[in-house]
Amino acid sequence: MGYKVMSHPTFSSIGKDGNNLSDWSYQGYVVADQSNGDLDADQLGTHKSNTWAAKGYFSEEPTIQDENKGCSGGYGPIWDVEGTGAEFSIAYPEEEDDQTSIHSTAHNPNNGDGKDSFSLSIGAGLGPISVGVSKAFYDGPNLTNNPYVNTEWDLDFGLLGESVPTSQEESVGVRWDFEAESETGWYDVDIQQQYSFRVTKSCSGGPIPIYSSTPKVGHWEGIEIVQ
Repeated sequence: MGYKVMSHPTFSSIGKDGNNLSDWSYQGYVVADQSNGDLDADQLGTHKSNTWAAKGYFSEEPTIQDENKGCSGGYGPIWDVEGTGAEFSIAYPEEEDDQTSIHSTAHNPNNGDGKDSFSLSIGAGLGPISVGVSKAFYDGPNLTNNPYVNTEWDLDFGLLGESVPTSQEESVGVRWDFEAESETGWYDVDIQQQYSFRVTKSCSGGPIPIYSSTPKVGHWEGIEIVQ
């Protein structure tokens, strides 16, 4: 029982002189429900569905290299690393815009305000993704959905930002169902995720954003629709 890890690419960045930020690595991963009847996790029966999720966290956290760097005068510096938002998307790049064979449904989060979360039980480890319960958080979601063409989530963490996620239990993510119609065959799905954060330096004049980065992590999945 549980969810199978389908992919887990990593986006890394090397700290550069001037940004005062350490090296860091962002771990994105996609999972699919293994409780899929007699089918594999990446298969769908016609007019059937299966639940997937995309999530991510920093396996190597971005941190400030020199807490005393910067600021002239007697105040500061105060350094912060804050998450500003996350984006997730599903698209079918090999299909025409009028295709009606496969689409996404049961989106979580759906449009709404406030902070919420969901948990998944990972049934098989793959690389750094460990077996066990994996949570995902979202805040201020905005869902744009043309289900047979593309689905996009925009998660806005607000002016104050969030602590960057540094474990599976703190990951940011979304969940949905892939649903099949009556056509059979293989269908390619492009699942993308990105996480935005900023580094701020506070001196006597207030906080100054000095560095930001948005890792883009892509997952290319093949889904087979069978009778």
